[in-house]
Amino acid sequence: MNKIHAFGCSFTAQHRWRYLYTPTSIDDPGVLITKDDWVNGIVEWKKDGWCVRSYAISGGSNNMQVIAYGNAVHKKQIRKDDIVLWQLTCPNRYGIRCPEDDDAVEEKALGMNSILVDDNIYSDIRVKMMNYNMLEQYTSEKNNKESQRSIGLALYGETELYSILWGLNGIKRQNEKTLVMFGWDSAFNDKGKVVKFLKDNDIDYIQESIMEYSIRKGHPQQDSNHPVKEGYEDFTQKKLLPKLRKLGWV
Repeated sequence: MNKIHAFGCSFTAQHRWRYLYTPTSIDDPGVLITKDDWVNGIVEWKKDGWCVRSYAISGGSNNMQVIAYGNAVHKKQIRKDDIVLWQLTCPNRYGIRCPEDDDAVEEKALGMNSILVDDNIYSDIRVKMMNYNMLEQYTSEKNNKESQRSIGLALYGETELYSILWGLNGIKRQNEKTLVMFGWDSAFNDKGKVVKFLKDNDIDYIQESIMEYSIRKGHPQQDSNHPVKEGYEDFTQKKLLPKLRKLGWV
């Protein structure tokens, strides 16, 4: 069985790589994900030799992904020989401590965009965080806009890319079968430098972004500026699956 762990934002959460499985007949509905497949915000589906565990959070951030990955490794849920699919999101998104009380955050965590609730394996303080630019949507604090502005200024210049890329360098050493993908090109000021880092450090990647591929292939976009189902399916079948086969991982 191909054990895959998938990280990312909505560009992964909207489909969970369900199109890795191809229906075998007209009566085969493919992979259907229901609430029964959700466990503490993580979605897992299994079918015909595939086992995909998705940690993706719509509106999430790269540092949230690192926490989810580190915890899964610590709990021995991710093994050395497993495949890690890492979809990069915008570097200027950043997960910060939730300003709300514990009960409210816990209640919103499951199925809610931009929120991560998880264990902190290095302290007794539970991880409760959200993407900083979603503060106004989920809280009523008067200083939200100033908080957003302060954090945004701190992240200006994409300095967070240092943590993201060198974190990926470590993940690649832990899980040799790590494949990096991009959600959309404009998330980066200079995507070419990101690609160069991946290449220089022997980190496998697919250079064409999910969004750009979908547009190039003539698929329409959702109103939220995401690919439609056909775009995700096309990328999975024509870009991701061939890459995994070329690498000899599946």
